[in-house]
Amino acid sequence: MDKESKLRPFYLARILFERTDEDHYLTTAQLMKALEQDYGIKSHRQTIPADVEILRTVGMDIQEVMSSQKRYNLVSREFDLPEIKMLIDAVQSSKFITRKKSEALVEKLSKLAGKNQEDNLKRNIAVEDRIKYDNESILLIVDGINQAINEEKNRL
Repeated sequence: MDKESKLRPFYLARILFERTDEDHYLTTAQLMKALEQDYGIKSHRQTIPADVEILRTVGMDIQEVMSSQKRYNLVSREFDLPEIKMLIDAVQSSKFITRKKSEALVEKLSKLAGKNQEDNLKRNIAVEDRIKYDNESILLIVDGINQAINEEKNRL
């Protein structure tokens, strides 16, 4: 088995994760094109359903819709859109997370929803007039305090 055929399901999972959701599908032809353009991996129309089945076996919730061409989409994710919005709001409104770190965390959280949902998340990103601390090591300090508390509990 060559390297491309081993990597193809992983890249297919990435494409489905980034570009599909409950309302956005990709056809077999679009998936084949994305694999070749983005990763240089050629595929056949029969390998896509086989790879999708492998991804389902490892727990990805991928829907297959029969039409003139088979269409695929990732139906469910670890976090749904309202949960991601809530996490973004919590990060943005937190005083102890710096503005720079907040922006980085919001960007990471936004990726969990996929590219098609970016606009739905942007309206909740800005928190006006929030005072933010500048100490970049605050997260390490909070983590250190938590670790010390846990270690003390383990001694008791």
